[in-house]
Amino acid sequence: MRSSFKPTLSWRSFPLSVRPFEVASALVLRYGLVLFLIGGGLTKFTEGEALTIQPWVSHSPFLGWLYAVTSVQGASILIGVIEFILGTLVGIRPTGTRWRTSVTSRTRWQCRVNGSARPHCGGP
Repeated sequence: MRSSFKPTLSWRSFPLSVRPFEVASALVLRYGLVLFLIGGGLTKFTEGEALTIQPWVSHSPFLGWLYAVTSVQGASILIGVIEFILGTLVGIRPTGTRWRTSVTSRTRWQCRVNGSARPHCGGP
């Protein structure tokens, strides 16, 4: 089975019919979100931000359990780390897709050369 997956935000992956402002707007949206997530994640390390989000976290059905496990500052730091990691992953996604594509291509090549007797090659 041949995969037709291609990275979507590299200017090389867009067909010529796509206007340049569409590529620019996609990049602005992606890296605006990255800036928002990383900046918001870094502010969670401050005491003022921890106290600011305390009422929302304590009354949240999803995050309320954090205060039973850790302190107000600890919960804020955990939320900040998660936001920072998400922002980093969103920011490196185009690079990650190129890496995954090259690994997938190499694995398919090895399956063709060595035969399909391995489970990951579609064999038994």
